[in-house]
Amino acid sequence: MSVVTPRVVVVSESRITRRVVEMTFADQPLQLAVFTAGSAAVDDWQTRPPSLLIADVAMQAPDGYALA
Repeated sequence: MSVVTPRVVVVSESRITRRVVEMTFADQPLQLAVFTAGSAAVDDWQTRPPSLLIADVAMQAPDGYALA
């Protein structure tokens, strides 16, 4: 039986928010993908869907609500 590594996608325009999330998950057994724009995240997860999405709702289009 193979173990699937969870994939967490973080999307935020804020450098501080991205860094805090990176530090929070640093010791966890997961793959973390960090993006500054929603469009780049969407392009990425078309081929590699996330297990969890953490998105800033106050970004420029597409915002976190649109991504969800």
